[in-house]
Amino acid sequence: MSLPFLKFPGLVQIEVIKQLELRDVFWMSLCSKYMKHVIRSAELRPKRVHYLVAYNRIQVALGFLEHNDNVHPLVLVRRISYGDTKDLKKMKMGGATIKSR
Repeated sequence: MSLPFLKFPGLVQIEVIKQLELRDVFWMSLCSKYMKHVIRSAELRPKRVHYLVAYNRIQVALGFLEHNDNVHPLVLVRRISYGDTKDLKKMKMGGATIKSR
């Protein structure tokens, strides 16, 4: 059974959003402009932002409590080695020249 989330009162929507995992909030914000507006009105402001940069990955995590080590992973980007780059071709994208296969 699905719930008509957008028909709930605004305060109920905000309280539900505050209980969700950050990944779910992010995906919900992509559903519509109105949903993005609702999520912004929840005013989820992290107290801490953690960046972990390693050779093969970059991770971003958010913390909402000042003195708590509990952080929520938000983004993990892994580096992929392409091996031989001799066969890369130059192309223009968005006004910039990039190399691509």
